[in-house]
Amino acid sequence: MKKALLDGKKLVRADDYTEAPKGELSCEDERCSAPMEFRKEYWAGGNVAHYSAAFVSKDVKEHRPDCWAHDAPKYRNQAYESIGKAIVGAGPIEINLNCELVKESLRGHFPRRGTVSARTVDDLLSYFRRIEQDGGDAALERTVIKWREMSIPLKEFFIDDNQDQYRDLFKRMIANPKAHEPPYLIRFNPTKNTHENKDSPINGTPVKLPQPDGKSLILLEKLVTPEFDGVLRTHNSYVVAIPRLNRETTGRKMKELESVANDQAVFIALEWKILGSYQFTPAEEPAPHPTQTKSAPRQKPFEPKP
Repeated sequence: MKKALLDGKKLVRADDYTEAPKGELSCEDERCSAPMEFRKEYWAGGNVAHYSAAFVSKDVKEHRPDCWAHDAPKYRNQAYESIGKAIVGAGPIEINLNCELVKESLRGHFPRRGTVSARTVDDLLSYFRRIEQDGGDAALERTVIKWREMSIPLKEFFIDDNQDQYRDLFKRMIANPKAHEPPYLIRFNPTKNTHENKDSPINGTPVKLPQPDGKSLILLEKLVTPEFDGVLRTHNSYVVAIPRLNRETTGRKMKELESVANDQAVFIALEWKILGSYQFTPAEEPAPHPTQTKSAPRQKPFEPKP
């Protein structure tokens, strides 16, 4: 495995890990708690075979039977077969988002249908890359994410670092504040203060939405997670979660926007709830610049790396 939990809640990457941190390593699936140990990167067979750094099980029998981290390779290989068949067909390529994203009291029982099921954000990204690799843009256009009774086209599901996508999301949320938004895949970039101050909230790079009159509305992204930390502070990450605005605060801020001067800005918090480590994974990107703001799309997570 490339990731593990340190002391049950801090997600760490094998590529970043040193043996200096003291604590117990366990399976990435927080429900599982199977003991793990760190294996350093090494070469074997006369420098012919390369083995990257990884976390390995002390005893594979200690994993839960339904551990999503331990059986991920087998699970995805089976899914790739279904994806291949769907690409050949003419219908939609449906990915059922099969993970808990809301509190139990808000969950409903909906039929789970689709080409494949994704239990983690890593599943999603691997499926997107396989669809792009084998089917190209045409297959991506046919790809939809199913969650509850909703079907979300991939181009709407992945909110890249793009003002227009965030603007559309914000407009929908304030137009119908009582409606439940579906989950989205975002690229979360922690701020410099989040990176350096472990006691600060996990805030992301602000999203600036210029207004026609010269004013600015700035969305302050925040990950709400009582248990998980680690890479969310130190790495840009892909996150799948449901967005939330505080209705009372947002209403007050929108009135404030009407009264401020044309060169002023109003800040509104946009929250993304994290319930488990299956909702996020580090992106292979450099640390964010402290003055960076989201404005233009970058490489999509399912495009091959250059």
